[in-house]
Amino acid sequence: MVLIELKKVMKDGIIIVFILMLIILALLLTDKDVYLAPALEIFLVLYASFTGWSMFERERQEGAMEYLLSLPVSRIKLFLTKLIIRSLPVAVMLIVYHLVHQQFSIHFLFSTQRFILIYITVFLLSASFSLSIKSFLSTFFITLFLSLGLFHFIKLLDVSKNDLNASLQTGFSYLAVLLLFTLMFNKYDIKPISYFNKKF
Repeated sequence: MVLIELKKVMKDGIIIVFILMLIILALLLTDKDVYLAPALEIFLVLYASFTGWSMFERERQEGAMEYLLSLPVSRIKLFLTKLIIRSLPVAVMLIVYHLVHQQFSIHFLFSTQRFILIYITVFLLSASFSLSIKSFLSTFFITLFLSLGLFHFIKLLDVSKNDLNASLQTGFSYLAVLLLFTLMFNKYDIKPISYFNKKF
């Protein structure tokens, strides 16, 4: 199961990873880092969101959710396996970002700490919406607006709070969403079509 899931993650994100590698290569070889550094951040956030959102997309497309839920594995273990496997490439891309950020820190939109918080928050929120929202773009924008909205709301409530503390508070607030999703997934069930065709 782990190898199959890892192959899915790599196959699903290959185009975004290819674009990210092109941007990093262009950053290293050209002097257009004013434009490319923010583009790298945007694509990394897209990658994190897509990787989280696509957690159950393959099963949904193939109509295999019922089979997945019938496996002799607890729901929590199933969810954590999928989440941890998706966390690996997300973490690798974050390390690559950090290394590139050290070389071109002047032109990035965010400090490393703030970007890491945004990146992780978007990934975890997108994973939480993986069963409920079928459109990736909807998931991405909802996740982004929720994150930015809560961040600005926290800043509005306490104007003395600096950006890093507000980002931390936003990130920790959304950990509760992931925990709630994990608990709800434990009770998640799909009824077969025959269940709805019963005669009354």
